Amino acid sequence: MKNSRDIVAIGVLGKDNLKSVQDLICDLPIDFPASVLVVLQVPAEVLKIEQILVKKTPLPFVWAREGQTIKKGCIYLGSSYTSLVTRPWGVLGLEPAMANDQHHFAIARFFDSAAYVWGNRVIGVLLNSENAFQAATLASVKAAGGIAVIRDQGSIFSSSFCDGVDKDESHRLLPTTNIANLLARLVEMPPSKIPTNLSFKMRNQKIYDC
Repeated sequence: MKNSRDIVAIGVLGKDNLKSVQDLICDLPIDFPASVLVVLQVPAEVLKIEQILVKKTPLPFVWAREGQTIKKGCIYLGSSYTSLVTRPWGVLGLEPAMANDQHHFAIARFFDSAAYVWGNRVIGVLLNSENAFQAATLASVKAAGGIAVIRDQGSIFSSSFCDGVDKDESHRLLPTTNIANLLARLVEMPPSKIPTNLSFKMRNQKIYDC
């Protein structure tokens, strides 16, 4: 088991959250000690993110490839026509994007696969305008001992989000401008204890037992 939270998985739902993920990524420090994976609800919008990141982000970024091994301090973007997942043996994988993904299976499987492979090392971040979908999307991350962070424009950053991270099972609700600061603190903390008898279903996939 690794002794750090070194996998940050960011899911973005809706075009109105595109600027939010751009701001978040650009606010990460140059020495950020974790791998950052990014998936968007509308894959074609990744092209716009690339243009922004080239000019602003302090971290290197690449288009994710099938079979790719991830490195700390690097951002991996899903391509325009595929869904990004983590293969059971610990590398990135690309699957055909669903033509009409109204139930957001692609982002759900993105979080599910990361949670299954990397468990309590994962920090899942959801930038979303659909409140009803929030808890269900990040359930697998929390079940595996990871941390779930949801964008909430009405919340105020507090150090208590970090101080009680291993005791408080609730999601961290933060405005976008504070998420990068929180991530910088969380990646320095040891992971929570892995839950015993962990079993969860990969959505639209068979059941995996850890």
